[in-house]
Amino acid sequence: MYKFGLKLWSTNENYLGEAIRLYKEGAYSYIELYVVPESYNNFCKMWCDLQDKYNIPFVIHAPHFGHNMNLAKSSSYERNMQLYQETKKFADLLSVEYIICHPGIDGDIKETARQLNQIDDKRIIIENKPYYAMNSRLVCNGNSPEDIEFLMKETALRFCLDVGHAFCSAKARAVDEFTFLKEFTKLQPELFHLSDGMLGSVFDEHLNIGKGNYPLKDILKTIGDNKQITVETNKNSQTNLDDFKKDVEDLKDIIRLDVIIVPIGTDDVMDIFELANDQAVRSLSFNVSEITLEIHKKWFNEKLQDKNSYFYKAVDADKKFIGYIRYDLSQENEYIISVAIKAEHRGKGFCSTLLIKSAELLPIKHEVIAYIKQNNKTSLKCFYKAGYIVDNEQYDYKGYVCFKLKLKKGI
Repeated sequence: MYKFGLKLWSTNENYLGEAIRLYKEGAYSYIELYVVPESYNNFCKMWCDLQDKYNIPFVIHAPHFGHNMNLAKSSSYERNMQLYQETKKFADLLSVEYIICHPGIDGDIKETARQLNQIDDKRIIIENKPYYAMNSRLVCNGNSPEDIEFLMKETALRFCLDVGHAFCSAKARAVDEFTFLKEFTKLQPELFHLSDGMLGSVFDEHLNIGKGNYPLKDILKTIGDNKQITVETNKNSQTNLDDFKKDVEDLKDIIRLDVIIVPIGTDDVMDIFELANDQAVRSLSFNVSEITLEIHKKWFNEKLQDKNSYFYKAVDADKKFIGYIRYDLSQENEYIISVAIKAEHRGKGFCSTLLIKSAELLPIKHEVIAYIKQNNKTSLKCFYKAGYIVDNEQYDYKGYVCFKLKLKKGI
């Protein structure tokens, strides 16, 4: 699955508390820190302490044209080297893998390559740019796959793909956006920048998700799975990051729309066996003992034949297994739920999606019940989001004190 990043400036002390809160909530996986010139002395300790306390990974973004760093101009060389030295100090302090650099504006792509080679830092990844600089008609270096490929070959550096920049450049060049984007993806980007925007615009607006008309579902498919994506959207408050949190949730919702719920079949026996024996799944189960393959196969075949058991799996658009859910009809004519998600898909919202979508497939509408161990706070959140309410906070189920939840009527 994707790792989403929070974009902040090195001077953003105002967002520090919010960054901590959202990291604890799992809203993002790393911080991309844009280096504001002459900020190191005043702010380096703040970011170092944050990383030390919460183990948050960082990506560094070097200053750009807006702060007078322009790798495309030989006349800017001395200033560029000074700015990069401060960038490097931040990168060294925070032990980063990536330092993002813009290729410059209104200059020579060969000069960009020369200066990057003078810097000689293999952590640098080169970001593609729109055709035109923001609110001007100055042309950006790195606005095409050919520019980026040239820089990669000349410097042996890697690539950061900004989707909005690619779309804006495609419009300026009067070429198809997705054809252009796919050419960039052939260069195997290490990291991505994503925001919403308006198709047909030559200027990148960094709109919040849902505020533009970018086909984000198709964009995510083109990018591919398991990528790092910095969400570069507008922040409309100086005191909170609620808009960023909503942007990430909206992107996750788009991803979850591709989840398909289908009945379990005989070919799924090993996927279910491996997940059922996952250490985390066993620890939260009401039978914590490891299951043998022989016992599992017997149980699995019986479940497939059981007319009072409804057994489903979640798969992605490529039919890859995400998790399973089972509804067993009790003697009280209530469905009892068992659900599990593969480790790499946990914390992404798939559990609540599986609960919601699978409930719609049940052929007979009985009361739906879930029993959750007291220490399983993650599952509680998942069930709440899917429309379940607490029926009993101290229910004795199979010798364990549990929460008893019911699916709210009408969900």
